[in-house]
Amino acid sequence: MARNAGKLDRRVVIQTNAPTKDAGGANVDSLSTHATVWAERTDVGGSQGEDAGGLVSQLNTNWRIRYLSTVTTKMLITFESQTWEIISIQELGRREAMLLTCKALGI
Repeated sequence: MARNAGKLDRRVVIQTNAPTKDAGGANVDSLSTHATVWAERTDVGGSQGEDAGGLVSQLNTNWRIRYLSTVTTKMLITFESQTWEIISIQELGRREAMLLTCKALGI
C-alpha cells in the first residue's frame, strides 16, 4: 500500500500521443487518456529568462502517484488546464508508488 495516500489530493490525467490522419491523409497529433489517477504535487523549481526577445518561464514539478507499470516518459500529465511533460520516472518502494519528474509546457 502506498505511503501517505492521503496526500494524493489532485486528480490528474495521464495522456499519450495517439496520431491520427486528417481528411487529407496527413498525420495529426492527438492525445488520448491513458489513465486518470490521484496524485500529490510538489513544485521543485523553475526558471525565467529571455528567448527570441520574449520572456520564457519553466516550472518543474514532481507528481507522486500509485504505481502504474504502463506509464512512460513519452506521456504527458494534465491538471487544471496545464500540461506537463514527463522527464523521468522513479519507482518508490516495491512498486508502491512512482515519482514523475515533469516540466510544464506552454507557460
